[in-house]
Amino acid sequence: MSEPHGGNALISPAIPNWRSAKADVQRLPRGKHGIPREEIERSQRGRIMRACLEHLGTEGKVNVADIVRGAKVSRKAFYELFEDCDACIAESLVALNLILGQEMLASIERGDSSEPTYKIRATVREFCEMASEEPAITVAVAGTTYSLGHDTRQVWLEVLGARRAIILSYWEEARALDPGLPPTTPDRVMAATRFMEGRVLEEVAAGRAAELPDAADRIADSFIEVIGG
Repeated sequence: MSEPHGGNALISPAIPNWRSAKADVQRLPRGKHGIPREEIERSQRGRIMRACLEHLGTEGKVNVADIVRGAKVSRKAFYELFEDCDACIAESLVALNLILGQEMLASIERGDSSEPTYKIRATVREFCEMASEEPAITVAVAGTTYSLGHDTRQVWLEVLGARRAIILSYWEEARALDPGLPPTTPDRVMAATRFMEGRVLEEVAAGRAAELPDAADRIADSFIEVIGG
């Protein structure tokens, strides 16, 4: 699998403030503005990634025309940053995963470490928070990626594998704190992840995304039950 077009240097900060103000993904002013080329490309990349994921989550598919229209950039600008649509989707998914991972870690740091499964609970809670604020992007991540092109699927499967390995490590840490917790398997972690994503997507589809933060603890309880078998 090749590296995302343009390398990894811009992936992590590519969609800053992706949930709230989105200040860094707004369109740049027209005409002479004196903004460095690096900042222009960063803004364009962020807008392109966001448009890509939003359209994918809303329509279930996306092409370059959809992306450039949503991002308000030219096709020339798109192809200066991405090889093609599949490369854009793959890099957008990786970028989103990195950003969400950083937010999950921050949530873990704020959690109650006296509760053995607090890392898993914080992870579920952050996913529910994302879905409440960015339902279309959540659908793109959890509901459409398996139907995409082969290379994009491979990228996302690697991301999912890494995510499940992290959850498995959190479970082992919880068992070290509470030996009464049963051992688990990668298949159970996969089943728990699919349960969580399915539960969240059901709420989004029913127009209840805003209620997900309040349901996060219940979803986390069920997530933990599935992992424990």
